[in-house]
Amino acid sequence: MARNGVVVPFIDGPRGHVFTHWMLTEKRPLMLADLKDLRTPLPCPPVLLDPASRSLMAVPLVASGEAIGTLSVESPRPNAYGVDQLAVLNTVAQQVAVAIENARHYQQATVDQLTGLYLRDFFVRQLTDEQARARRYGSPFAVMVLDLDRFKEVNDRLGHLAGDRFLQRVGDVIRQTMRGADIPCRWGGEEFCVLLPETDRSGAAAMAERLRENIGALAMPVGEESLVRTTVSIGVACHPADDPGTARGLIERADTALYQAKQAGRDRVIFAATPGAATKKRSAC
Repeated sequence: MARNGVVVPFIDGPRGHVFTHWMLTEKRPLMLADLKDLRTPLPCPPVLLDPASRSLMAVPLVASGEAIGTLSVESPRPNAYGVDQLAVLNTVAQQVAVAIENARHYQQATVDQLTGLYLRDFFVRQLTDEQARARRYGSPFAVMVLDLDRFKEVNDRLGHLAGDRFLQRVGDVIRQTMRGADIPCRWGGEEFCVLLPETDRSGAAAMAERLRENIGALAMPVGEESLVRTTVSIGVACHPADDPGTARGLIERADTALYQAKQAGRDRVIFAATPGAATKKRSAC
């Protein structure tokens, strides 16, 4: 360990603590010149990638005063590292910690913590960018607005904790159903939006049906007797046929189609361009 410029090859922390826990708690760097020739036994041996390693350096990743991980290097040679190398590793660790912290803040600003789907503002920005790109290159895309049918009854009957757990599961189903380029969003409450880039009407219809079926097949047990299930209504608007020129306007077109799906009996998909068309209705929960 480097302390006041002196390398000390042991950890003077409480016995029984594992290596990573000690690093995160103490927030201090560690340097071991020769793991086979230690002056004092280690109370918390480091985790080695190679059992043949002889020397090791490790530093904590600290962001905003919080230790969020560790960075370590090891060598099969004894005395492979000195205080200069430790200083370089510590500088690298500081940069890595800042990058991780920035990524965490970005995720918190763009991802809904309950469902793991994107937040509304991020979705609207992505939709605006997709509109601009589609106009330039003449490519199609589609927007879907989904709303769980009679979800208020689930909250009233089983409580909001059960409702939140079910929304988490719905978020999982949406992510698993989507393609890699698709952008799913939790619009609010039990309502969701999905942007389908490079997708024409037939592709949007297939994806909407797949979502309707997968969400309708979701069943989550609550306690010993209750089972949470619900259907979903979906409104779809496509570019260029339904695009009024703004992201909000396109979402409103899809939302109007969603309202028509609700009025027509729920558990169905309706397109903005052809409001009378609907898929075959399944039995409602």
